[in-house]
Amino acid sequence: MTLRNLEAKSARLLIHALRRDCVCVNLSDRPRSRLIFPRLMLDELGALSPSRISEMKAEMLAGLRLDQAEEADRIEKELGYFFEDGRYWKHLDKLDETFLADIDRLWMAAVGLSGRPKLPISPSREEIGAASA
Repeated sequence: MTLRNLEAKSARLLIHALRRDCVCVNLSDRPRSRLIFPRLMLDELGALSPSRISEMKAEMLAGLRLDQAEEADRIEKELGYFFEDGRYWKHLDKLDETFLADIDRLWMAAVGLSGRPKLPISPSREEIGAASA
């Protein structure tokens, strides 16, 4: 509905993808990212086996609070904040920021984060390298 909280929106996308048996990853080569997806290098993506992808999905699903995601989904549907043209910014007068913030908090809680997180969400390349060493 809006990109007020990119971390919450990426949590939402991650959960919707997992529900459809897909995995979202962050392929950015920037040192920091606000996206919560696991980091991979582009060359690592091509080397992923189906079994490793299944493991990644299982690891991500194990850490989710699906009750929080279901509550966020329920509130989103109840509010009806869907605009066919996708141009929510033309309908801002119809959106309640308090409800949007509540929905964002639910999506964050669903992935184990609370409030508006401090940057970065995804680890830096250096942190990834140190963890695998």
